[in-house]
Amino acid sequence: MNLKKLSLWAAVALACYAVISSPNGSSALVDDMLNSLEHAANSVIVFLDRFVP
Repeated sequence: MNLKKLSLWAAVALACYAVISSPNGSSALVDDMLNSLEHAANSVIVFLDRFVP
């Protein structure tokens, strides 16, 4: 098994462990990540709106 595939499986196993051991913390982390993505997308839209009237 190559290193890339092994590290992918390790990341999946770690994510599953985190969700099982602390579901509230995991959901808060996902919520924060999605809010950050939303903020970034809104910033890009505002930036582009200034160039396109």
